Amino acid sequence: MMRATENNYHLLDDDVQSIVDSVLTKVSDRNDKFSVDPVTIVAIINCVIGVVRLLYVCLDRSNATLRGLRDPNFIQRIFIKRQIRKHADKEYESDIYDSIREHAHQMNEDDIMRLVSLYNSRQIFKEQE
Repeated sequence: MMRATENNYHLLDDDVQSIVDSVLTKVSDRNDKFSVDPVTIVAIINCVIGVVRLLYVCLDRSNATLRGLRDPNFIQRIFIKRQIRKHADKEYESDIYDSIREHAHQMNEDDIMRLVSLYNSRQIFKEQE
Protein backbone atom coordinates (compact mmCIF):
# COMPACT_ATOMS: atom_id res chain seq x y z
CA MET A 1 0.00 0.00 0.00
CA MET A 2 1.29 3.44 -0.89
CA ARG A 3 1.64 5.69 2.11
CA ALA A 4 2.24 9.36 2.60
CA THR A 5 5.23 10.33 4.69
CA GLU A 6 6.68 13.61 5.83
CA ASN A 7 9.08 13.37 2.89
CA ASN A 8 6.51 12.90 0.13
CA TYR A 9 3.21 14.44 1.23
CA HIS A 10 3.97 17.68 -0.63
CA LEU A 11 4.13 15.63 -3.87
CA LEU A 12 0.51 14.52 -3.58
CA ASP A 13 -1.56 14.65 -6.77
CA ASP A 14 -3.61 17.86 -7.00
CA ASP A 15 -6.98 16.05 -7.03
CA VAL A 16 -6.11 14.02 -3.96
CA GLN A 17 -4.69 17.13 -2.28
CA SER A 18 -7.98 19.00 -2.75
CA ILE A 19 -9.86 16.17 -1.02
CA VAL A 20 -7.35 16.12 1.82
CA ASP A 21 -7.56 19.92 2.20
CA SER A 22 -11.35 19.74 2.36
CA VAL A 23 -11.29 16.98 4.99
CA LEU A 24 -8.62 18.81 7.02
CA THR A 25 -10.70 21.99 7.01
CA LYS A 26 -13.86 20.17 8.07
CA VAL A 27 -12.10 18.26 10.86
CA SER A 28 -10.44 21.40 12.21
CA ASP A 29 -13.82 23.19 12.18
CA ARG A 30 -15.35 20.34 14.18
CA ASN A 31 -12.60 19.82 16.75
CA ASP A 32 -10.70 22.64 18.45
CA LYS A 33 -7.93 20.28 19.61
CA PHE A 34 -7.15 19.25 16.04
CA SER A 35 -3.96 20.85 14.74
CA VAL A 36 -2.85 20.98 11.15
CA ASP A 37 0.81 20.04 10.99
CA PRO A 38 2.81 17.76 8.68
CA VAL A 39 2.14 14.66 10.79
CA THR A 40 -1.61 15.34 10.81
CA ILE A 41 -1.65 16.00 7.08
CA VAL A 42 0.14 12.69 6.47
CA ALA A 43 -2.40 10.88 8.68
CA ILE A 44 -5.37 12.40 6.82
CA ILE A 45 -3.83 11.58 3.44
CA ASN A 46 -3.38 7.96 4.49
CA CYS A 47 -6.92 7.84 5.88
CA VAL A 48 -8.46 9.12 2.64
CA ILE A 49 -6.36 6.81 0.46
CA GLY A 50 -7.08 3.84 2.70
CA VAL A 51 -10.83 4.40 2.91
CA VAL A 52 -11.32 4.83 -0.83
CA ARG A 53 -9.10 1.84 -1.60
CA LEU A 54 -10.87 -0.31 1.00
CA LEU A 55 -14.34 0.44 -0.32
CA TYR A 56 -13.33 0.08 -3.95
CA VAL A 57 -11.61 -3.27 -3.35
CA CYS A 58 -14.63 -4.54 -1.42
CA LEU A 59 -17.27 -3.22 -3.83
CA ASP A 60 -15.31 -3.19 -7.13
CA ARG A 61 -17.54 -0.53 -8.72
CA SER A 62 -17.21 3.24 -8.56
CA ASN A 63 -20.95 3.88 -8.01
CA ALA A 64 -21.10 1.38 -5.13
CA THR A 65 -17.92 2.87 -3.67
CA LEU A 66 -19.43 6.35 -3.79
CA ARG A 67 -22.62 5.12 -2.11
CA GLY A 68 -20.46 3.40 0.52
CA LEU A 69 -18.66 6.68 1.21
CA ARG A 70 -21.83 8.76 1.33
CA ASP A 71 -24.08 6.41 3.29
CA PRO A 72 -22.16 3.37 4.55
CA ASN A 73 -24.00 0.41 6.01
CA PHE A 74 -23.15 -0.92 9.46
CA ILE A 75 -20.34 -3.22 8.30
CA GLN A 76 -18.84 -0.56 6.03
CA ARG A 77 -18.83 1.93 8.93
CA ILE A 78 -16.89 -0.55 11.05
CA PHE A 79 -14.30 -1.08 8.31
CA ILE A 80 -14.00 2.62 7.54
CA LYS A 81 -13.53 3.55 11.20
CA ARG A 82 -10.98 0.77 11.62
CA GLN A 83 -9.08 2.13 8.62
CA ILE A 84 -9.16 5.66 10.08
CA ARG A 85 -7.91 4.38 13.44
CA LYS A 86 -4.84 2.95 11.72
CA HIS A 87 -3.71 6.48 10.91
CA ALA A 88 -5.33 8.89 13.37
CA ASP A 89 -5.95 9.19 17.09
CA LYS A 90 -9.22 7.84 18.43
CA GLU A 91 -10.30 11.31 19.59
CA TYR A 92 -10.40 12.47 15.95
CA GLU A 93 -11.92 9.33 14.46
CA SER A 94 -15.55 10.46 14.32
CA ASP A 95 -14.61 13.94 13.06
CA ILE A 96 -12.49 12.48 10.26
CA TYR A 97 -15.19 9.92 9.44
CA ASP A 98 -17.91 12.59 9.25
CA SER A 99 -15.67 14.89 7.20
CA ILE A 100 -14.88 12.18 4.66
CA ARG A 101 -18.61 11.38 4.35
CA GLU A 102 -19.44 15.07 3.87
CA HIS A 103 -16.80 15.43 1.18
CA ALA A 104 -18.12 12.33 -0.60
CA HIS A 105 -21.34 14.25 -1.34
CA GLN A 106 -19.25 16.65 -3.45
CA MET A 107 -17.69 13.79 -5.44
CA ASN A 108 -18.98 11.84 -8.42
CA GLU A 109 -18.12 8.42 -9.86
CA ASP A 110 -15.38 9.91 -12.06
CA ASP A 111 -13.67 11.33 -8.98
CA ILE A 112 -13.65 7.88 -7.36
CA MET A 113 -12.33 6.25 -10.53
CA ARG A 114 -9.60 8.89 -10.75
CA LEU A 115 -8.51 8.21 -7.16
CA VAL A 116 -8.52 4.46 -7.68
CA SER A 117 -6.63 4.69 -10.98
CA LEU A 118 -4.05 6.97 -9.36
CA TYR A 119 -3.66 4.44 -6.58
CA ASN A 120 -3.48 1.43 -8.92
CA SER A 121 -0.94 3.11 -11.20
CA ARG A 122 1.05 4.21 -8.13
CA GLN A 123 0.78 7.85 -9.22
CA ILE A 124 -0.85 9.35 -6.13
CA PHE A 125 2.40 11.22 -5.70
CA LYS A 126 3.93 13.37 -8.43
CA GLU A 127 7.43 12.58 -9.61
CA GLN A 128 10.02 14.34 -7.54
CA GLU A 129 11.78 17.02 -9.56
